[in-house]
Amino acid sequence: MNCFTCERNLSAYLDDELPMDERIELEGHLDGCEACRSEFESHQMAWEVAHQVRAEAAPEGLWEGVADELADNVTSKTGVEDLALMVKGLAADIQQLQRTVDGLRRDLHGSAGEPVTDAYGHEPAESIRVRGNPFRPGEPREASIDQLRRNS
Repeated sequence: MNCFTCERNLSAYLDDELPMDERIELEGHLDGCEACRSEFESHQMAWEVAHQVRAEAAPEGLWEGVADELADNVTSKTGVEDLALMVKGLAADIQQLQRTVDGLRRDLHGSAGEPVTDAYGHEPAESIRVRGNPFRPGEPREASIDQLRRNS
């Protein structure tokens, strides 16, 4: 067993979730590896502390207070207005990103008058070959970009 596998399995070892052969292999590795043994001792101390902690009951009225706070936030007028602002911001970001990509393509491929190729070096396509559909036998059909846009 290597150190990576040993460290990955320490929690499962402490929780008694490893099969016996892996437990024996891990214990053998811990006997011979000071770094992993130190990591194991650290895990073991944390495991012991975690199992000693006792949960206390929630104070009276806690859940009602949480529900009231959530209801106050939901009924505020900011929901639709915030959503509209986020959509406008995203639209502006998308436009800026598109301008940046177009500029990078022009810089990469030449002047603005030359056709811009896609990321794979293909010229702009007027038609797209639709790949075969395993549920509809036969040859793939040709479809124009306009047809695909209308049908989508």
